[in-house]
Amino acid sequence: AIFERWVKSLNTSCRLKKKKILLLIDGASSHSNNEYTHIKLHILPPHTTSYSQLCDAEIINLFKSYYRKLYLQNIVDAINAKEEIPRLNILEAIR
Repeated sequence: AIFERWVKSLNTSCRLKKKKILLLIDGASSHSNNEYTHIKLHILPPHTTSYSQLCDAEIINLFKSYYRKLYLQNIVDAINAKEEIPRLNILEAIR
């Protein structure tokens, strides 16, 4: 239902902009296979997510590596300044 409403809204937006798009989706049962005037839905075959999201995985790994480096540098800086080692909580991590 949520996906269906979103796709209908996207189709309306595309229609108003006079654009057509191809939308790649996985085979989740919540995804409809309806036809739209300005959106072509293409359902990916089962078990292809890991191949199609390699770029996402690499970006996430790079971000984690960069974050870990900055976090460890903050700890080293605190030790060198003889300050209390900063603790990380979920709220601070989100910020």
